[in-house]
Amino acid sequence: MVIYTLAGAFFNALACFMVSNTKSYEDSLTNKALFILLLNLTLAGGATKLPKNALPTRTIFKIWVIQNIFSLISLGVLHYQRLQRLAKEKEELEAWVNAKPEEKVTRELVKEAILLAVNTKGFPVLSYSSLPKCADKKFPRITDLPPEIGRLSHCINLVLLGHQLTTIPEEIANLTLKNLDISGNAFESLPPILCKLQSLEELVANSNKIDILPEPIGDLKKLRVLFLGNNQLEKLPEAIGDCHSLTHLYFWMNNLKTVPKNIGNLQHLKFLNLDDNPIESLPEEIRNLPKTCEIKVFGRTYTPNTVSLTPPDTH
Repeated sequence: MVIYTLAGAFFNALACFMVSNTKSYEDSLTNKALFILLLNLTLAGGATKLPKNALPTRTIFKIWVIQNIFSLISLGVLHYQRLQRLAKEKEELEAWVNAKPEEKVTRELVKEAILLAVNTKGFPVLSYSSLPKCADKKFPRITDLPPEIGRLSHCINLVLLGHQLTTIPEEIANLTLKNLDISGNAFESLPPILCKLQSLEELVANSNKIDILPEPIGDLKKLRVLFLGNNQLEKLPEAIGDCHSLTHLYFWMNNLKTVPKNIGNLQHLKFLNLDDNPIESLPEEIRNLPKTCEIKVFGRTYTPNTVSLTPPDTH
């Protein structure tokens, strides 16, 4: 009985110690919540399971603690270290929030979104994350993102619509994004770091000031949909033909005069929008696209077999 009491006292002390040493934003974790967390982690790690009673008796619980004491200590220390890291990240994010008072409202939302995702890391509760959408010009907008965005490990869809972003932190390459929307920002070129998002399937970058695409864009082997309408593109890289999974390409309202010859390599393409560009000529290879592909150019819709390679005579 003395051993049971000592074990119980030790566990309670450990829980109290961890909770009392966390920052204010973690103070909502009570001893009970922390125990549930440790219990879940321990059981997930293969520790001896508690009896299937709805509420195990005090004695049974103490015996279980003794049986798993070393697992509990290890997990407790790891969790405490994790909370300490979170506290440090929160301080860094708060410094980022306060760095630009005029963006504080929106930056605070970004901070909370990141902390939420990081705090739930390891638990299957977050599969979608969007930072604030600020299409409304009256709403505060941000001009940069903190490196901590690279900690959004569960994030598969990220919306950064309608801010004033010109760059993306290198840390975004840590994510496994499937969908990214950076429309309505101030990008003058597509950030090359985005070409490292090997899981990316849809990239939306309409209504920026993008006049060039990076050559490594061909590394996006899973990319299916690419929106780059209403930009300032004058030329497309040859590497665009290496994105073999592409099904939809949107380049409306740019400054394109032609497209690369190897665009004909895109054998899964279903729709190509080149409308509202000063196209002077198209390569013969565009006719190698799938027969059912719709090509919108010169204000008309064609198939590869019927597409005009030069602007049709309007007279």
